[in-house]
Amino acid sequence: MKHTIKIDIPKFKNIDLELDFPPGMSFCKQLALTEEEIVEGQNRPENVIDSIAVYWCKRNNQYKTGKHSHLYRCFLRDARGAWVWCDQIIDGNIWRIIPGNEEWLQSAIYPITVGPTIGYDTVGASNATIQGIVWHQGGV
Repeated sequence: MKHTIKIDIPKFKNIDLELDFPPGMSFCKQLALTEEEIVEGQNRPENVIDSIAVYWCKRNNQYKTGKHSHLYRCFLRDARGAWVWCDQIIDGNIWRIIPGNEEWLQSAIYPITVGPTIGYDTVGASNATIQGIVWHQGGV
């Protein structure tokens, strides 16, 4: 399943999407690393900064983490391909995407699309290397 959000008008403030989730979900914003963390050698990809990790209250999966999913950092892309990062928050059952860059919004060529894709648009696939042999499962 794939969802695409397109915006045709240049005058909008935030994008609010209603979430439907059971009690027991928690949402943790992934902030940029501190200078100390960077000096220690930690790394956080740009699309993970300001993303939201989603956790389930139980840790009964094989990894024992409770990790449910991840809402990667949002961006807007205009009709010519120019793009800008957005902020995002979870407020109760509302996923709010906040554009923030007014100058970019004014110069954008509409319609603009919100990314990343919500859901997926390819068949899932996995691979692993075991004793030098690469195994593929699913996908095309």
